[in-house]
Amino acid sequence: LGDQLAGEPEVEAAIRSVIGKSYWRLGVFDRAERHSKKALDLRRQVFGAGDERVADSLVDYAWNLAEQTRHEEAERHVREALSIYRKQNSNPRATVRALWSLQQFLIRQSRLAEAEEVASDALAVAGDGKDSDYAEFPNILHGLAEAKSSEGKHEEAEITVKADALLERFKMDHMRDEFAGSLSGGQRKLLEMARALMTDPTLIMLDEPM
Repeated sequence: LGDQLAGEPEVEAAIRSVIGKSYWRLGVFDRAERHSKKALDLRRQVFGAGDERVADSLVDYAWNLAEQTRHEEAERHVREALSIYRKQNSNPRATVRALWSLQQFLIRQSRLAEAEEVASDALAVAGDGKDSDYAEFPNILHGLAEAKSSEGKHEEAEITVKADALLERFKMDHMRDEFAGSLSGGQRKLLEMARALMTDPTLIMLDEPM
């Protein structure tokens, strides 16, 4: 970006955040890290270390670290983000996203019992997935299944396998690791239906066609 945004750190942080996410999705993690870290530093400078926007950048930066197998660093950054969200009584969706991220980082470190505890915390915040805005719900269940299966808790893992099957049924399995904000309105409606089917209902009543 050079000096194009000199004197506009808030705007630069927003732009670098978007660029960082784009590189992350493309798998170009070194460039993604550079932009995400700059966005984080700028937001700390402009808003202060305890701001929710700083927490958002911490989670983004943590994912870049995790994809480079720097899991301990990723864990530290996402825990800092969680601390901010909790102190600020932030929107639960941000907290759930951070908890899901932490769950994934713990699984990658084979800290399965801790990952289970974090998943339980996330599901409690999300109200067991009853709110259609929580796109991380199936991702959390998938991670929970991995952890339980690895610990020999196969019966419990079956529940999460069912969630994966529903994602595949609705052709959303390729989006398992997507963030909530990346889903379209139509995709969120499909996710809502998949969640309803998790309980094997006899009848589902809709107020509009799907």
